[in-house]
Amino acid sequence: MFITPFAQKAISAALAGFFIAAGILTFGDASKFDRLYVAILLAIAVYVRKDVNLLGIVSILTLERVIDELVWFSTLEDNGLKWLIYFICAAGLIRERKAPCFCYLFITYLFSLGAEIYWIVIGYPSPEINWHVFLVANTVLIRNLFIHRPFWTAERFPAHAEPLRLDHYIHNIFTFFIWINIAMIFEYLVRHLFDFKDVLYIYNSFEYMVHIVSTILLFTLTDQSIKTYNKNLIKV
Repeated sequence: MFITPFAQKAISAALAGFFIAAGILTFGDASKFDRLYVAILLAIAVYVRKDVNLLGIVSILTLERVIDELVWFSTLEDNGLKWLIYFICAAGLIRERKAPCFCYLFITYLFSLGAEIYWIVIGYPSPEINWHVFLVANTVLIRNLFIHRPFWTAERFPAHAEPLRLDHYIHNIFTFFIWINIAMIFEYLVRHLFDFKDVLYIYNSFEYMVHIVSTILLFTLTDQSIKTYNKNLIKV
């Protein structure tokens, strides 16, 4: 049994309405949205458990969330972890030296590390730009996992592996997260290096932009998972 094209459009419309409503209801409440995010990932994982491609995508998104949470709570407990973050990011940059975005990542890293050292020298209480440096690095890592996912899946499940449009969609969505965090870092630098205390445009809108794009990510993941799974049922 499979879902008809008309029913699929109705489901997509219903999902869009659901995620718009969920996004609005959780606006400004990060903990509630995080629980929703995890619940949807788990529900999709159960739904697509027989599809190795979709399950791989959900696993990568789950890994991203786990890493974020672990580092966030670790940095709250140990401020010295920031230097480990910079060290790991340096190693990551070496690995990404041939990537098209290397120049932007290197400039961001160089300015961030230089500012951290400068603030230590002058005794200035540094802002938490290391968190956004980490988010950039982690997002680049996760985005690369989506690029390589079809190949890794093919190594283990050659009869079932295939690239999905969902890989490309999520890759593009994660690109936005990279740029918004880079913008956040440079706004921090402008504010704290040049004393422009009122430059808070990205800072004030960051949470809302991330929330909106994360909601789009959840909708895209759910909608495309249902469509892909339904298409596979038709093939069978």
